[in-house]
Amino acid sequence: MSTLKPSYFIGFDGDGLNARPMIQTMLEVSAVQITAHWLLAIDAKPNVIICSPKENPQTQQQYYPVTVSLGDLVEPERFALPKPFRLMQLIELLNGIESHFEVEQKPSSDPALTNDAIITNQVIMAQGLWSEFADFLQNNIVGNPRPGFITIKLSGEHVATIDLAAQQYFRVFNFIKIVSFKNVLECAEVANLPPNPDLDGTSPFPLENLVWLAGLVAGGGKAAPWLPDDKQFMLKSWPNFALYNHNMKMIEMAAKLTKSPFEVSTLAQDVEANESMVWNFMNAVSLLGLCKVIDPSAASQIRPQTAIDTGNQTQSNVSSLIGKLKQHLMKAG
Repeated sequence: MSTLKPSYFIGFDGDGLNARPMIQTMLEVSAVQITAHWLLAIDAKPNVIICSPKENPQTQQQYYPVTVSLGDLVEPERFALPKPFRLMQLIELLNGIESHFEVEQKPSSDPALTNDAIITNQVIMAQGLWSEFADFLQNNIVGNPRPGFITIKLSGEHVATIDLAAQQYFRVFNFIKIVSFKNVLECAEVANLPPNPDLDGTSPFPLENLVWLAGLVAGGGKAAPWLPDDKQFMLKSWPNFALYNHNMKMIEMAAKLTKSPFEVSTLAQDVEANESMVWNFMNAVSLLGLCKVIDPSAASQIRPQTAIDTGNQTQSNVSSLIGKLKQHLMKAG
């Protein structure tokens, strides 16, 4: 069975918010049993709203009315969740809602209006300009969870799919490594996922991993269009290397850039790497939002974060204590 699932969002209204912690916990432990990918809505429009509890006048039992919404379809209190509820009751509710959505989303006779119709289409000519793809990821996808998927084709071959709601992606192979100047990269946003046997059973990668890979090739060994080539750089935070393909030189660069600002040429000399490798690294960390640009004129005002100052302070404190001890002994004598 494919690990790619449709994604929907759960929201809360009134006292229905009291059910949020329990639902969040249950979603984490029941992902395998639930047929869709359900997320708690933060910025996204919810497809399911858990409303304030009511009481059934016949049974005197309380329940949460559940409103469902998908596109133009809005059905107030279409479903109900018992109060209190058990794990299996939540699983049955969510699977039932997904089945309801599938029935309501019957394909139109007009191909342009089917559920798999392209909502937006972005074609990127990968003529050494991977910066366009990196920019597309950063401005349209990263940090913008919503229902739907992005299909990625390389010269007509489907090589990856991005799950927008989960902010994850599935890939047949690392397509970025084989790009040539003749390739055309096509990214299309679709409402429902088209079938792709090559992606069935594959494990998802964090979207951050794809941003890193795109950043590494965005400048082709030079500064990407969004980075100046005459400034100094520092890291605002340590990269999560556990998610990225990396080498020891990158770790060395990160260690230095978290302490002091560097120009690319100086950093390359310090870590004994060529400048193209350093630029690739800078492009990637900047695309992830981990890098800050510093004007050389202001760099002198930044105090390097080294252990030397701590050592000098410790030595000064020890000297002061020794001096006080000598004075005390002289008075005692």
